[in-house]
Amino acid sequence: MSASMQGLLPEGLSKCLRQPGTARPTRIESFRCAQRVFDISLQPGLTLAEAVGAQAARHGITAGAVTLQGAVLEPMRFVLPAYAETDRHVAYYSATHAPEGPVRLEAATASFGCKDGAAFLHCHALWRDAAGREMAGHILPNEARLAAPLQARLTGTDEVSLQARFDPETNFTLFRPEAAPGHGAAGGLIVAQIGPNEDFISAIETICQRHGLRQGRILSGIGSLIGVKFADGREIPRSRPSFWCWKARSVRGRRGRVSRRSRSCWSMWRGGCTGAGRRRG
Repeated sequence: MSASMQGLLPEGLSKCLRQPGTARPTRIESFRCAQRVFDISLQPGLTLAEAVGAQAARHGITAGAVTLQGAVLEPMRFVLPAYAETDRHVAYYSATHAPEGPVRLEAATASFGCKDGAAFLHCHALWRDAAGREMAGHILPNEARLAAPLQARLTGTDEVSLQARFDPETNFTLFRPEAAPGHGAAGGLIVAQIGPNEDFISAIETICQRHGLRQGRILSGIGSLIGVKFADGREIPRSRPSFWCWKARSVRGRRGRVSRRSRSCWSMWRGGCTGAGRRRG
């Protein structure tokens, strides 16, 4: 059993999916760096990637998290989790959805970085459409345009960058943190990536222990889960591919252990969304 699996409940050990490629030996990459926080104004008429990218470039941010609650988008395009139709991936995306009229984001965080030399966002969100229906999904940042000004908060660094690179293990293009020359390995921000088939809670504890943290706050946590079991007993079966959006919550605990009260996430799957405290495993 690997060190990263020691915190899994017995049922968690069975929730491993065989990826199409070979697992890389480093399962958790993390860098501690200087934190910079800015209240930014995002202008209407720009796509989410353009608007956030312009502000990040202005402040020299190369990796970060941005809050987008309250954003009004029109047009907006998004995708949902879907089953993979070939063995090239363990899960995939749906066709692109194009809701009519403006949508307002009710809860949204995005990880900011770079893809193919241009600003890019990985954003999962909850929103209400023009008819007032609550929905959730993965927003396409180059196809979602701001319909109104938005005041947002950007937290990031210029010491580490998030670069979208092809990942041979999953056969997807994923954000990976890369330290800049002269990276000082100190400061108030940690930029990290957790590999597939790792328990999220245990991985956060590993990161905290690695960097000597006793408490902190998760600013943006976006990825995919192999099913979900919530602390209140609700469960999304492993057979349903799901995205998750970790809402900002404090991480506190002794010796790097994550306290139960700090765990909170929204999980989205094809046809629905739910939120509650997530169980280890």
